Amino acid sequence: MFGISVKRNLFVSVFAVLTVGSMALFFNFYEPWQPVGPELIPDGSFSSPTSTNGWSGWNEWTRLTPNGGFRESPGVVLTCSPKKHGILRFTVRDLTTIHAFHVSMRAATEGVVRGKEGYHVPRAIFFYHDAKARSLFNLHHGLMDISKNTEWKRYTDVFPVPAGAVNARLHIQNLGIAGVMRIDDVSVIPVRPRPSAPIWKIFFGTLWMIAFGLCLFALRPWARRYGFLITVTLFLIMTGIVLPGKLLDDSIEKSLHTAKSMIQEHVAPEPPTIKSAQTQQPSAPKPKEEAIVAAPPSDTAVDHVHVIGHFIMFSLLAFLSALSWLIPPSLKRAAAVFAGLALFSAATEVLQFIPADRSAGLNDLYVDLTGMAGAVALAFLLRSLQRLITRD
Repeated sequence: MFGISVKRNLFVSVFAVLTVGSMALFFNFYEPWQPVGPELIPDGSFSSPTSTNGWSGWNEWTRLTPNGGFRESPGVVLTCSPKKHGILRFTVRDLTTIHAFHVSMRAATEGVVRGKEGYHVPRAIFFYHDAKARSLFNLHHGLMDISKNTEWKRYTDVFPVPAGAVNARLHIQNLGIAGVMRIDDVSVIPVRPRPSAPIWKIFFGTLWMIAFGLCLFALRPWARRYGFLITVTLFLIMTGIVLPGKLLDDSIEKSLHTAKSMIQEHVAPEPPTIKSAQTQQPSAPKPKEEAIVAAPPSDTAVDHVHVIGHFIMFSLLAFLSALSWLIPPSLKRAAAVFAGLALFSAATEVLQFIPADRSAGLNDLYVDLTGMAGAVALAFLLRSLQRLITRD
């Protein structure tokens, strides 16, 4: 797998590992944003009853309790049932001079039972509205979503202000079927990029491309069996990484809309139903319930496409790579192939620290590793069976 020169490939491997590791450490400790305004939530620790001012959504499902916060301090407790959900909202207006918002909070959950949809969990989202009051859900808006019981943990993210946004809203929602979410130490601060941020991003982006180029030069995947397919798969993965997040999501959404329209054209419409005079009588209005801010179906579908795309592309890359390098098949070669692919997957996530509208995610890495492990195992079994058949 490592080509002709062992020393050369050892140097390339060490250089790639150090590049990925140093980028991950640097961007976990370096904050590319600096505050440009005061804290917008006067009392995010909810230390007194007056801290509820500025928030909306208080009721029996969303309440401030003396010991509901971090380390038994005052905090907000959000409960839920299949039809009732605790929701807390905070709105920021006049975004004309603000580049981005740094949002953070502590949260803990217990007794979580998820609902039918992927977002039916305790979660917090930060999103924007345009001048027509339309929610800009096609941008990154998730601060956290908790699908199982967790101890207290701090969640933080930065949300750049898009063109045309007139207000920003923080929604903290317990959208499960059952369970309790506790929140504390909520913070929303206006920020802007540090002057040094572009320099560091250019430096590490260049370093990443050098490491990637050296790995390609050492491995020469195009010269291996299935080399054309491996190269095309690598190209598709890299295209998905370097594309702006909004452009990628818009392309996926348009493709989904086109596919849905084509399916609807081939489905016969249902015959109209005739309502009786009795059924046409106006019914009594239902009591108004707390509105749930949820991503539209297209946005949820885009998230699913991201996960499926990660799984398919990295599984395909792993399967083709294993078939190419597991000759003859051995556990040592299989482990080396998987280790190299795992490094590449981690490197693609680390690279997403650089674009402003992309973010590295451990969930994506987990999906990649799961798919690649299965693909390498399958290729190893196929090569082993092929070898046994050849011997016979």
